[in-house]
Amino acid sequence: MTGNERSRLLPNVPTMAEAGFPTVDASPFFGLVGPKDLPPEILAQLSEAASAAIGPGPVRDKVLQTGFNPVGGTAPDFKSFIEKDIIKWSGVIERSGERLK
Repeated sequence: MTGNERSRLLPNVPTMAEAGFPTVDASPFFGLVGPKDLPPEILAQLSEAASAAIGPGPVRDKVLQTGFNPVGGTAPDFKSFIEKDIIKWSGVIERSGERLK
């Protein structure tokens, strides 16, 4: 498991941290993104719809069945998360010496 928590579907499989690699966190995530100039009222509607979708109901149930943990948040929270993820993976890519072709 590449995330910080064990999977509900595979509870006996240790996380990378438990396996001796405490700095590895490659948790997959899903989210909604849009253009940077998205009108605030549209952003609010999308945020509300997304929050409702991951609340109790069939979408949440399906997400849980696939082993993911639905987590909500605000648009600024998600933006900050993505910015931190870009910094983290940019460093990994730079250290690897790989280049876009």
